[in-house]
Amino acid sequence: MQSPFESILHTNHIPTEEQCKAIEDLLELPEKQLVEVDSKIAEVDLQLRELQNKRDSLEWVASPLRRAVKAHRAIISLARRLPDDIYQEIFLHCLPMGPYPTPNPLDAPIVLTHVCRRWRHIAHSTPRLWSRLHMDPLAIYYGNSEARSFPTREWIERAAAVPFSLSFYSTSTDFPRVSAILELCQGLTLSESIAPHWNNFAISFPSSEAIILEILALPYLQEATRNPFWNARSLVIAMECRHVGEDPSEILAKLDLKRNAQLRELTFVYNNYNRSLLHAFMPFLPCLQLEMLDLQDPGPNTTSRTFSRASLPPPMAYEFLKCCRNLVVFKMDACQFEPALDEIPPKRYGMDRLKELSISLFDLAEETDIAWASNFDFPALTCLHLRSRSMNATGSRSGTLTYVLRQVGHSLTSLVLDPGYLKQGRLITALEFLPSLVQLHIKSAYFANDFEENMEGDYNKEGKWTDEVLKRLTPQDDQDHPHACPRLQYLKWQYNTCFTEDALLKLLYQRSSHPSSPVPLKQVHIDFGRLPTNSGWEGGCRDLVEAGLDLRVTYLVPKVDPIYIEEKNLFYSTEELKDKARVELPIIEKSGYLDFGWE
Repeated sequence: MQSPFESILHTNHIPTEEQCKAIEDLLELPEKQLVEVDSKIAEVDLQLRELQNKRDSLEWVASPLRRAVKAHRAIISLARRLPDDIYQEIFLHCLPMGPYPTPNPLDAPIVLTHVCRRWRHIAHSTPRLWSRLHMDPLAIYYGNSEARSFPTREWIERAAAVPFSLSFYSTSTDFPRVSAILELCQGLTLSESIAPHWNNFAISFPSSEAIILEILALPYLQEATRNPFWNARSLVIAMECRHVGEDPSEILAKLDLKRNAQLRELTFVYNNYNRSLLHAFMPFLPCLQLEMLDLQDPGPNTTSRTFSRASLPPPMAYEFLKCCRNLVVFKMDACQFEPALDEIPPKRYGMDRLKELSISLFDLAEETDIAWASNFDFPALTCLHLRSRSMNATGSRSGTLTYVLRQVGHSLTSLVLDPGYLKQGRLITALEFLPSLVQLHIKSAYFANDFEENMEGDYNKEGKWTDEVLKRLTPQDDQDHPHACPRLQYLKWQYNTCFTEDALLKLLYQRSSHPSSPVPLKQVHIDFGRLPTNSGWEGGCRDLVEAGLDLRVTYLVPKVDPIYIEEKNLFYSTEELKDKARVELPIIEKSGYLDFGWE
């Protein structure tokens, strides 16, 4: 309130008699108002307590009333009035995005049938809801009661005329036991009235040739319209060989994939591509109709990074490509070149449709390991994934990387590079071969501190990817030295982040505003694998984020994970570390192909 005595308030001033009377007159009205307000509050408070007491006394009446209101509201609720076709679309969005649904009663679609009678009817009447099913052979073997329900036939019946995908495939490095996969295949026996429209079929065969042949002799696999190997557009077949040099011809002949005129995509996981079997596979494959051929071993995700059970000798890689010249996607593991054993025929071929090539090698040191590539032309190749299974710095050459990029780098728009140990200078050189690159995913097996703890001399200094790499990607005023990868829009970088946050900030801004930068970066994901060195730097690019840049960075967080706080991934055998478990990062991906933009 306004007061003429503001100047003496909160002071030690002694008022005169006149001032005292004036202050009394000034306070008379506001004090009266306060008394009136307090009186009204007390009155309302009394009324509220009386109403609460009355409600409590009538609870036996109010409770049924509320239940009646709730029941009537339920009748007119939007969920009750939604038509069945809307529910069908909602149910489809409940399915897992990546993996196939399983018979787990807590997951869709099974859980949707347990809500009410109407939902169960709608779910059973939605064929697309039942068009995919995964049955894990290892879950069968280890006695998982849910998996043993074998709902295969019911799912196929509910899928009706919708193309059906079924997986008896295990991603584990342990191949399924004989009893498990045999039970699953026998449980697939269908009545004469059921002829599924096969879309995809995946199976992990047991490591027994006799049992595989027994499975392939099942009656329904002799019928042209029901055998998934003869009708599916996409097949995933995993076979384990017990003995080196064991000939798979009898099994391949029984599979008889050439009878499948619809087959376009084949994933074939085999652990014994012996040099003696150079011509053992092609006679049994519908080579010219295949568009995708994946021969990579998924094992390095869970076992040794270095070892691949599915490595192709160079002449066999040449043979596969020569015979499958209509491929759009080809994925393989390559073994090291043996001069005394490996001879590449001189004839050249054109892979006119190949767009994606994924190669995993023991290391990227020798160009001879991929010498077969020079016998092919790849005019349409835009996506490349190169991975070294070795993390050792020995030799530290990168002949394979340079060899491949010189041949196809000019046309690449997407590159995933997981090189193990790679000198910084060689990485910079590699980036200069990529004028059309739009998407770059760089992965390293090393944390920043691995170089400090476990490497010496030049290996330490040359293996770090520092500001110099980002500088080469950053537009500069020097027109005589244009920056590398000028078309780059999507950058993902995992580990070996020995560069500074300031260098990253400069890269983002220069790519956004420099006259020599044709396009700005749209998406940048950095997994530093270390502690931050400049905690406030992200605020400096707030305007870029507001303008649309998808920027995501992750650091190690102190006291959250005591293992990773050490900032290193490699432990070498020493007395001090002999009892310490090695930390392996889950950074190895089977396929490097990604659509532009990761999320």
